[in-house]
Order: sequence, then C-alpha cells, then structure tokens
Amino acid sequence: MNKYFIDAGIFLRSASNKITKDINDDDAVQIALNIALGIERILKGILYDINPTYIYIEPKFDNTIQILYPDQLVLKQSENLSKNPNKDVITFKISLLRAECVSFTTNKNRNLLFKIENIRDVLAHCDLAFLDIKDITLLIKRDFYPLLKSYCEELKLPSRHIFDNKHIRLATISSSLTSDLSLRINMLFEAHKEKWKMLSGNPGYITDKIHETKLALDTPNKYPIKCPCCGNTGVFYLDPIKEFNQQTKEENIVGAKLKLFSLINS
Repeated sequence: MNKYFIDAGIFLRSASNKITKDINDDDAVQIALNIALGIERILKGILYDINPTYIYIEPKFDNTIQILYPDQLVLKQSENLSKNPNKDVITFKISLLRAECVSFTTNKNRNLLFKIENIRDVLAHCDLAFLDIKDITLLIKRDFYPLLKSYCEELKLPSRHIFDNKHIRLATISSSLTSDLSLRINMLFEAHKEKWKMLSGNPGYITDKIHETKLALDTPNKYPIKCPCCGNTGVFYLDPIKEFNQQTKEENIVGAKLKLFSLINS
C-alpha cells in the first residue's frame, strides 16, 4: 500500500466514524472535507502505483529523480539535475482526469467525483454559504459507501482501512437512500452478511438464534425460508388474508401476505 493510500485512510476513517442517519450541518461540512481529501489521495495513489512521476507538476527526470530516489544519486550536483526541485503535486482535478484513464471506478463515477472536487474547492476557498448542505448530506449518506467500497475492491484495499469497521452501518444508511433497487438489495445483503460474520463467533449465539427460530416456527402464520445472507433458516411472518362468506357467515382464509422476514442474525 503506497503512502497516498495510507494517508487517504486517515481522512476516510474519520468520515466513516461520523456518518450517521442524522448528520447536523457542521458535521456535514467536516465529513465532506475529509471525504474530498481522502479521495484526492486515492486518485494520486492510483497514479503513483503506475508511475510516481505522474503526480508531480514537473515530472521530468531532472526534477523527480531527486524527490523520489535521492538515495540512489551518486552526484548531488549536475547539469542534469534541477537546482531547486519542485515537490508540488497536481490538483484534485488533474488527478481525476488522469486516474479515470486507468481506473474503472474513477471512470464510472467521474460525475460524482467532479462534484466532490467542486465541493472541496468551495470548502477550501469560498464562503460556505455557497454550499448546498442538504445535497452534500445526501451525497455523504448515499454515495460515500458504494463509491469507496468500489475503490476497495478495485485497489485491493482492506475495508477496515477505509471504513474502520463501520461498513455495516454505512451500507444500511446508503441502501435506504438509493433509488437503484438492485444496488439497494445487494448492500442490504452485504450488511447482513458482515453482521453474521461478526456475531456468529460469539459463544452460544448460533444456538440461541436457532432456538428462537424454532419457537417462532411453532406458532401460527410462520413459514421457513433459507436466509440468503447466512444460509440458516429464517422466518417469514405472514398475515392471513380473510374473506367473509355470506352463506356460512364465517371468515375463510384465502391467502396470506408477508408481514416480516426475520433472519437468524437480526
């Protein structure tokens, strides 16, 4: 893991720990700043892994050899070495434009990333009154988790390095706001799978849940179903659909509707 990915984790873990269902305006500003700073470093990290010189404003040999590999220099002064090496790196925007050429996640989410880049510029240079706090809060709660999850998968970054083991909460919050039904279901499943991994090792947990499931299934209007997350038996809670028979003056059960789906890890 290169130094830019390491540094990115500092900002993104801070953001992950502050993201909740209810974010106040002050927290939204700080979270957005941490997200922007973290993502900018991820973009630079992508370029750095391919060629470290790609992140510098002056990537030529005479400049970057002294910055990147000073220990390998035999000559400290030469006409082929810059007298005053420039250590300045490229901006968020240029990092994004370069990274989208080599990163699937960056290319797929370029519009969202440009939006984050714009937010960063306002936070750094402008009156905060120019910010649309409601829109930023939605971006934080809905878009942060799937975007960074995609980067973790593409770049083989440990999820705890980015989410600080808050991925279950973040996935649940994000899934509740996404309009993409497929993505929403996938994130909910992932959240429950992670919850199962975390809880299943607790002494007596599985035994207790199996016992609770058996008790539930012994009561009326319950139906067993295999849980898609943990593979154990879950419970469909059903409400019977009844119709009144005018001839017999009795209510007849003609069907059932789903009331609740209970998982062993819930």
